[in-house]
Amino acid sequence: DIAAGEEVMRDVAFGQVVRKRHRNTRCWMCVSPLPLLSPVPARKSVTPMYCSMHCRDLDESVHAHELAKPWCRVLPEEVLLALRCALRCNTLQHTATHCN
Repeated sequence: DIAAGEEVMRDVAFGQVVRKRHRNTRCWMCVSPLPLLSPVPARKSVTPMYCSMHCRDLDESVHAHELAKPWCRVLPEEVLLALRCALRCNTLQHTATHCN
């Protein structure tokens, strides 16, 4: 039996991309609305904006391969998402191969 309030499943996105029309209004990590007066910019790119330094640091650690590259500006959203998923699969396969 499942008790009331017991967590049964946690759904976490495998990959995400902020839609181009929301890139100036949403955090690139958690997709929360950006603070109007003080969004946090990425350190090595002019495009990504974050709601906090925590989100910026977390996103930069996850997407380090994208820093200083124009991918988010030149690629369609679907292609960027596919690229991120492929890179994540590659990372997971590499980790699984070397951890067994």
